[in-house]
Amino acid sequence: MPIEEAARKLEVVTDVPNRAMVVFAHPDDAEIGSGGVIAKWVAAGCAVTYVLCTDGGAGTADRSLTPGELTDQRAGEQRAAADFMGVTNLVMLGHPDGGLQDSREFLGDVVRAIRQYRPHTVFAHDPYRMKGFQHRDHRMVGIVTTDAVYPFARDHLSSSRTACGSSGTGAWTSRKSSSTSRGGSTSRWPPSSVTRARYRASTCLWGRPSAPA
Repeated sequence: MPIEEAARKLEVVTDVPNRAMVVFAHPDDAEIGSGGVIAKWVAAGCAVTYVLCTDGGAGTADRSLTPGELTDQRAGEQRAAADFMGVTNLVMLGHPDGGLQDSREFLGDVVRAIRQYRPHTVFAHDPYRMKGFQHRDHRMVGIVTTDAVYPFARDHLSSSRTACGSSGTGAWTSRKSSSTSRGGSTSRWPPSSVTRARYRASTCLWGRPSAPA
């Protein structure tokens, strides 16, 4: 086996955690990046939390839509997709699309969500993916979520260094974090029939199906 291929050999994950979280920048990113895994885990009893970081207010080529109409439409589409996937919790942070920063406020939002929903595994965008285009919001989500998982959600004294404040939720240590970007992950999940569920959930965002099959 060539050295490069051996170095890129990925850990195959078969265990299903009791709780997982997907932190993503825009409506549809969760389904594109991790929809197959999430469908399989939900079917196996995993409680999944989605954390949508922006309002999706820049993601259209339709010039007839006002910003308010677009954000309302995309929020409704994401709720439909999350319901179709069987997601337990959907958190919408509402930051402006294209405006995410590696800031104390954004870090506090993600830390608060992790401490509240206490996931074993956290998915986020790979902030260091170099192949193809990479949206700035994706990079910011990856960087901030990585920092939120460790050390800030874990350290009980970190509230003063983030904007999570006194939320009534204790420190929490997630056991695993993984990238939703192809080419940047250190883990992979076996393929299965849930690819169809991933596709169907995505149609809630790009053209809603008449009814789930």
